[in-house]
Amino acid sequence: MQGKSSFDTIINLTNLNIDRNRLSQSVIGILSQKLLPKLCNDCKQRYLLPPEKKQELFKNSENQKIYAYCKIGCPTCANTGYKGSIAIQELLSFEDDIQKLIFAGKNIKEIKNYLYKREFQDMRYDEIKKEIRGLIDIA
Repeated sequence: MQGKSSFDTIINLTNLNIDRNRLSQSVIGILSQKLLPKLCNDCKQRYLLPPEKKQELFKNSENQKIYAYCKIGCPTCANTGYKGSIAIQELLSFEDDIQKLIFAGKNIKEIKNYLYKREFQDMRYDEIKKEIRGLIDIA
C-alpha cells in the first residue's frame, strides 16, 4: 500500500473501511521506505554544518561541531556525485499499546503524539543519521 509514512498507511487502511479491531489485531507492523541517491564514496566531501542548519536538525547543538557531506563528482560516479541508492526507513510495530490506540478509534495525531513521546524514530530521523554518516547529502 502506498503512503508517505507508516501513519499514512494507517489512514489508507481505515479509509478502506477495514474494521479497526481487525486492523489492530491482524497487522504486526508497517515498514515505510523511500530510496535516495547514495553519495559516491570516492568523491564525497565533508564540510562543517552551518549554525542555522545545525539548529534546524538538532536540539542543543550550538557548541558542537557537526559535519555532513556533499556531492562532488568524479569518473567513478560519472561526475554525478552519486553511486547507487540507499533506503530511508521507518518501522511502526503494532505492539499492545498501539493496537489499543487504534482499536479505541484514536486519530492519527493522537497516535503520533503518543509515539513521539516514546522516541519513535521516523524516516526523517533515519535520513538525518545517514546524512551525518556521509551516505546521503542533506535535503
